[in-house]
Amino acid sequence: AEAAGNLQASPSLRSPVEDANARGFGSFKTQPASSQNVGGKGIWRDGFWSVLVTRELKSKDANDVNFVAGKSVPVAFAVWNGQQRDRNGRKVVSNWYQLTLE
Repeated sequence: AEAAGNLQASPSLRSPVEDANARGFGSFKTQPASSQNVGGKGIWRDGFWSVLVTRELKSKDANDVNFVAGKSVPVAFAVWNGQQRDRNGRKVVSNWYQLTLE
């Protein structure tokens, strides 16, 4: 997986969260390792996941959104569950949401 460019298989992986971009269904593209500026952590408790995702509000990466207080940006999430044999396009995808930071 590492030789194929799968960032999740990299020994230098710093976070289980992957920074990627999409404009809609079928357009998912992982950002290169040098542009992975998102962190996060998940905790499984009482049958549910709680996930925290972190990133600086402003990014130098042209593919990243710069967050501005009061301005809405579209956001969606994709989750692969290895126990369910999810891979490639087989995953759970959220609806698009409007994220507005105070």
